[in-house]
Amino acid sequence: MPRLILHIGTHKTATTSIQRFFKHHQATLADRGVFYPDYSLIGRKPHYAHLGMVNALSGRHKNYSAELAESFFRKVLERVPDHDTTILSAEPFYRHVLNDPEEEPLYTPEEYWPLRESYIARIRDLFGEAQVVVVFRRQADYAQSLYQEHVKVTRYRGNFREFLNDFWYHFVFAEQARAWNAAFPGLQAMLFDRLTATGDPTAEFCRLLGLPVEGLGPVPRANEGLPVDLVVLKRMLHRGRDDKDTLRDKLEALAERLPPEVVEGFRARSFFNGAGEMKTFQTGFAAQNETLRPFLLHDDLPAEGPVFPAEFRKGLNFGDRLKPPLLRALLDLSLQAPV
Repeated sequence: MPRLILHIGTHKTATTSIQRFFKHHQATLADRGVFYPDYSLIGRKPHYAHLGMVNALSGRHKNYSAELAESFFRKVLERVPDHDTTILSAEPFYRHVLNDPEEEPLYTPEEYWPLRESYIARIRDLFGEAQVVVVFRRQADYAQSLYQEHVKVTRYRGNFREFLNDFWYHFVFAEQARAWNAAFPGLQAMLFDRLTATGDPTAEFCRLLGLPVEGLGPVPRANEGLPVDLVVLKRMLHRGRDDKDTLRDKLEALAERLPPEVVEGFRARSFFNGAGEMKTFQTGFAAQNETLRPFLLHDDLPAEGPVFPAEFRKGLNFGDRLKPPLLRALLDLSLQAPV
């Protein structure tokens, strides 16, 4: 029986690499019965993922309308019976609520969950029966990566602690899983650390889903996050006049000019204030995370112990402020030439 897979994210769990893999091998996968549609179905420029159409469906795309998105998805559904597997991949599925505004507002649980469940119901009405697949990353790691991405692509001014409070709903994996499973029974979940432990998260993702990708080579990693110090700097610059894209370009250009020893110092940074705070944040989800077990596809997950470990790498630097090495490097660069 043909199956439709909705890969809903989450963000920062190798989604871009997985999507680029499907796009790169699109023709070969089609020969093997796997349909990874692109926007050429509706006469638009192909894209490696389906982010634009999912955003447009919620009125959050500057070039695509909700009507265009609905047309694209209808054409995809028309072709589902012609293939063994059809895959739609877009992490905004995990983020949106019904009638999403352009910018994410702050929600209380009482406000959020009715809107979230209504959005998922709309997706169910649109696609009918589908196999929903989600990848979860340990909350303490996910929070940092998500914050880096949020500051990178928006003009968000809040610090890390404010972000954790403002966007609490991203981290309650068990509640998100229950909401999706209620509309799409048989939710399937994976753990990011289990995927990466194999050395090839894309191949492991495909193996767990039974996709015929034997012999297909990996694609380069993509969508790397800005280093912590540059995220803090960008956040500070959000009070200026540059738009978010201009700022992002300037920061990426700056990163290329920084001395190697400064860049190396970025690699072991956390926005948390200390190891204790990071561990407390993670263990606060331990009981909820245990309820994810019935959804997990991993055949090597130990029956004992936490779903996500609460031990972290040694030697991390902590704090949500610019560090002296970057400040000195910025001063040196400013004396040499304008950034």
